[in-house]
Formats: sequence, C-alpha cells, structure tokens
Amino acid sequence: MKRENVESSVLKSVGYDEQNKMLETELVNGALYEYYEVHPSEYIKLMQSESLGEYYNKSIKRHRYRKLN
Repeated sequence: MKRENVESSVLKSVGYDEQNKMLETELVNGALYEYYEVHPSEYIKLMQSESLGEYYNKSIKRHRYRKLN
C-alpha cells in the first residue's frame, strides 16, 4: 500500500485502501501496522486533525489490527 508522509511526532506515514477499509500506519519508531474496518470518514478525520498522533491514539488504535514488522 502506498503511504504518504505526514507531519506528526507519532506517525511517519499513512496509507488508506478505501475499498477494503484498511489503514496502514508507519510510526516514527519504524513499526508498521494495518488497521481493519476503518471507515473512510475516520481516515479523513485523521488526515485533517490538528494532532494526528492524538487522533490516532484515541480513534484508530481501537480497531482490530496486525503488526507488519
């Protein structure tokens, strides 16, 4: 999945697959995660949030996920 670099103290890059409702995150520490059943509106809110790290910790991390590395 193609990710786009973001400005955050927590996240380095974020990718989203709308068809599969899957969000992929790369953290600044290098860890990669896939989050499942992430609604498109949640992805939009994440990318438009004032603090990506805060939104990620509060709203995205509650989803089922898999660590990729």
